Amino acid sequence: MMVDRAFQQAGAVLLRHPCFATRLSCDVLLSRRRLAAVAVAGAALCGCASTQFRSAGQMPEEPLCQGSNENVSALVLWGAQWRPDQKEPALREAAAKRGIEKFFADSRCFMNTRVLESVNDRPALDAAPEDLRGLAARERPVASRALFITVRELGPVLKVFNSLALLEGGTELVFDVRSLDIATGRSSSDFQVSWQRGGPWFIKGTSSLDADMRAALAATLRPRAAP
Repeated sequence: MMVDRAFQQAGAVLLRHPCFATRLSCDVLLSRRRLAAVAVAGAALCGCASTQFRSAGQMPEEPLCQGSNENVSALVLWGAQWRPDQKEPALREAAAKRGIEKFFADSRCFMNTRVLESVNDRPALDAAPEDLRGLAARERPVASRALFITVRELGPVLKVFNSLALLEGGTELVFDVRSLDIATGRSSSDFQVSWQRGGPWFIKGTSSLDADMRAALAATLRPRAAP
């Protein structure tokens, strides 16, 4: 795995750094005062994370989730389109599925939501207009909006530098969002999101990818807060 290789590189860098040498070497290379200063600086860097959100395309100014005076029933059709060299696609797809389903189950994005990964034994992203109308008619109340989500990147990243801030890691998500009025077939939004959370010494594995997926969806769709 890419992350495993990065950890190995990080370990090699740490072993070469004077601050992580043996106690005898540290006594020779650094005074106790300088060693303490380096330790404090390292602790200050540890786990410092920030979130970056970027979008490209037709992203609306208003939230895609229903407004305070709306009661919207929606279809959410999603799928993954990974790059050819994507590592562990099944693991990432399972995390994306959990994150998407839990977000729409727990948030107040829509009054009623049906999340679909396939329609009539085909990928949900390929659903035809007549498929959407048939699905919408079976919902109670009838679904008026379709939301297409295409996940392209979901995973931990780790960069290694030969400097004081030796490691920089976090999680990166890239996904497309398209909103459609089911009755008219008109698209009201079509854009791509890049969501990253990380920073110096912020190291994450794959266990929190579903939570990251939920956080990225919340930042993108902006559900209203509970009263």
